[in-house]
Amino acid sequence: MHCSPRCSGGNERAGSATTVPAGAFDAIYIYRIVQLDDEEFWRTRTTRRDSIWFAPEAKAPAREVRDAEYTEKTTGHNSTVRTE
Repeated sequence: MHCSPRCSGGNERAGSATTVPAGAFDAIYIYRIVQLDDEEFWRTRTTRRDSIWFAPEAKAPAREVRDAEYTEKTTGHNSTVRTE
């Protein structure tokens, strides 16, 4: 299966603080929508939504949240499958 991601949109917001078990960080909040090129005859391609709080002082993400899904193409009833 070929799976090349395409970023279809997103934004960033400076000055978003976040608190995690390692402590509190001043962070840059990044939100992006990525659509994978993995569509099959029985399902749509995967859409992934990422929320990332990047902490410049740590030079790494302090927190990441991902949500992904695709829809099964079935006769008469489509069902959404969450993958993350």
